[in-house]
Amino acid sequence: MDIRQLRYFLEIAEQGSLTKAAERLHVAQPALSLHVKNMEQQLGTELLIRGRAGVRPTEAGDLLVERARRILDDLARAEDDIRNLDGDPAGIVRLGFPGTISAMVSLPLILAARQRYPRITLNITEAMSGFIGEWLSEGKIDIAVLYSRSRDPQILSDLLLEEELVVVWPGAVRRRRRLIWQSLRKNRWSCRAVRTVCGF
Repeated sequence: MDIRQLRYFLEIAEQGSLTKAAERLHVAQPALSLHVKNMEQQLGTELLIRGRAGVRPTEAGDLLVERARRILDDLARAEDDIRNLDGDPAGIVRLGFPGTISAMVSLPLILAARQRYPRITLNITEAMSGFIGEWLSEGKIDIAVLYSRSRDPQILSDLLLEEELVVVWPGAVRRRRRLIWQSLRKNRWSCRAVRTVCGF
C-alpha cells in the first residue's frame, strides 16, 4: 500500500460512498474501486461492506481507517516540521468552535494569524460541542474550544473561563420565594439542543 491508497480509502470510509469519494478526490469511480480491490487482495481480507445504501468498513476496514488517519496526520506534521526548519511556521491548523464562540473569535483570530504567521492556514469548523469533541478525538480537527473538558484521556485541555448558568422564568413565577426543581419540571423549557453540554 502507498500513501495515495490510504488517502483514497479514508475518503471512501468517511463519505460512505464510492461515488461521493470519487467526486471529492477527482478520480474515476472504476479506478477508485480498483484501488480498493488491490488493497483487499494485498491484505487478504475484505475492507468494505457494499450495499444499496453505500459502503461501510468491515472490522479490518475500521482498523485500517484508524491507522491510516494516524499515518496521514503524522506525515502532515512531518511535512510541516520540515518546512518550519527555517523558523517561519507553515501548514494547516484545523480549529473547531461552537457557533457562539466562533462568532466572537474567528475573525480576530484569522486576522491575527495572517499578520503574525502568513504561511499558516486556519480551517475553522463551526458545530455543536458534542460533534466538535468527537472530531477532536478522531483527529479530524487539531484544536477545539468546548464548554467542558474532554473525557478523552489523550486530549490535553486548559480552562479558559467559567460561566454562571441561570434559570429565567416569567414574571408570574417571580413571586415564589423558592423554586423547587420538581415544580419546574412541569413547565416547558427552552434550552440548548441535544449534543451540547447544556442540552438534554
